[in-house]
Amino acid sequence: ERLPTVVAFVDSMTPTGKGNYTINLKDPTATIGASLHYKAKEHPQYGHHIVVGCVLVLKQVIFVL
Repeated sequence: ERLPTVVAFVDSMTPTGKGNYTINLKDPTATIGASLHYKAKEHPQYGHHIVVGCVLVLKQVIFVL
């Protein structure tokens, strides 16, 4: 299932050891776990802004139970 838009606060980020991150995203209704690919974190334009405390606006999010 795809969610058209997810707006969430980055509550925590943990490096996986392979360059990627396991993150917890929080919104007013719930907290969910997610994965962040290393290429997003290393992106020259916005990667340095992805930190604990930032808000992400994500589009076409694949949601798996």
